[in-house]
Amino acid sequence: MKQVILLIVITALTGCGGVHKARKDTSKRAPKPIPVVSTPSNPITTGVATVPAAAPVRLPFANGPINKACMASDRKARSRSLCGCIQSVADNTLSPAQQRVAISFYNDPHKAQVMRQSDKASNEAFWQDYKNYGETAQRVCR
Repeated sequence: MKQVILLIVITALTGCGGVHKARKDTSKRAPKPIPVVSTPSNPITTGVATVPAAAPVRLPFANGPINKACMASDRKARSRSLCGCIQSVADNTLSPAQQRVAISFYNDPHKAQVMRQSDKASNEAFWQDYKNYGETAQRVCR
């Protein structure tokens, strides 16, 4: 997870070029030319291909109780952007009551295990929603 976050940060920093967007308008700039090299599979001997620069990946962000609990946790992988992304996914997949239960897992991870193994129908329904939330957050926030 640490490598993924580091890769996202490096990609974002590389994409911005080191200049703040508010200070420099890049929308009018032409794409940087990329030289085309002649190879046996590409017989072009001269010329320049232009490919637009890739925009940095922007993760969804939201403030809320899960974001706050995430930032207060002692996990090494936590960051403002990651916790905000996780909150954004929670807002779209969990009810406020379910979010309160999920917050309790930050302080007591064993509680999640107990709930997962419970035979109570309401706990099973919560766990299915929570599992969906976790999978979605992992997919979106990477």
